[in-house]
Amino acid sequence: MRVAAFYLLWITTLPVSAEPYTQLLLQDMPKHGALRANNGSFSVQVTLRPALQPGHHLRLLLDDQPYGQPSREASLPLVNIDRGQHRLAVQVLNGAKVLQQSPSITFTLLRAHRR
Repeated sequence: MRVAAFYLLWITTLPVSAEPYTQLLLQDMPKHGALRANNGSFSVQVTLRPALQPGHHLRLLLDDQPYGQPSREASLPLVNIDRGQHRLAVQVLNGAKVLQQSPSITFTLLRAHRR
C-alpha cells in the first residue's frame, strides 16, 4: 500500500512541459534568403501542433518588436514593410503573457524602387 501511494505521488508531481506546443514555426519564409514584395505587404503562415488552445493568441515579432494585433488565425499579414534585412518570429500569448516563441527567421525584403 505504501509503495502504491509513493508511485501515485511521484506521478502527480512530475514537471509539466513549459511549452504547450510541440511545433511552432513560420512557413513559406526564405531562411536567410530574399522575399520579393513590391508593395512591402505579404502574409506568413504559422504551423502549430497541437492546435491553438482556447484563450491563446498568435503575435508576430518583427525585428524583435511586437507587430500587429494578436490573432487566432494561422495566416498573419505584414503591411508596408521597409525593404532590407529583417528578423521575424511568432509568439503564443495567453492574455499578455508570452507562453512560447518560435525561432527567428532572417530574410531580406526586396521592393521595387520608385523614382
